[in-house]
Amino acid sequence: MVGTRDRVSVPITVQLDNSSGGITTIDAMLWIGDGYSSSFSFYLDGPAGQNMTCEKTTSTVSTCTGTATLYPTQLHNSATMPAWLQVSGYAYDGGRYLLNSKYPEYADLPGTSVPVLKQTTLTVKATPKPVRKGGTVTITGQLNRPDWNTLIDPYGTATATVGYPKQPVKLQFKSWS
Repeated sequence: MVGTRDRVSVPITVQLDNSSGGITTIDAMLWIGDGYSSSFSFYLDGPAGQNMTCEKTTSTVSTCTGTATLYPTQLHNSATMPAWLQVSGYAYDGGRYLLNSKYPEYADLPGTSVPVLKQTTLTVKATPKPVRKGGTVTITGQLNRPDWNTLIDPYGTATATVGYPKQPVKLQFKSWS
């Protein structure tokens, strides 16, 4: 879940079938959106060509790990669409590989249906105080979530919070005796 100010680190792990003796370069991106005009991407943290660390786990498989960092000020409201992973690079034998979890042949990989969620907050107020036994309690409140399209400071370090109307909310209460 991504809010209005704090960055969120997302660990990424992928297994690559590689019988060439190892991977020389690897670049990975976390794409968010529908894959077309409303999509945008984040390269994983690290230098170009080495933003994942790979270890051979068997003679033909390498397991690669990395981290994507999401900043609320770099997201758009359309980012609540699923995220998907694209990995590309070269093996020691010069072979090139391209893995994209949005493609049907990679549908079993992580990232094909990972939603980026907005951190939603609920504030409530109960009246009257104190509550009398057998009396009526009135609860009012507001549900808010980030508006990633609206920056709230001149430095671009935070996004606005807006009301989230017409959403069903269930509150549970416990009485003390």
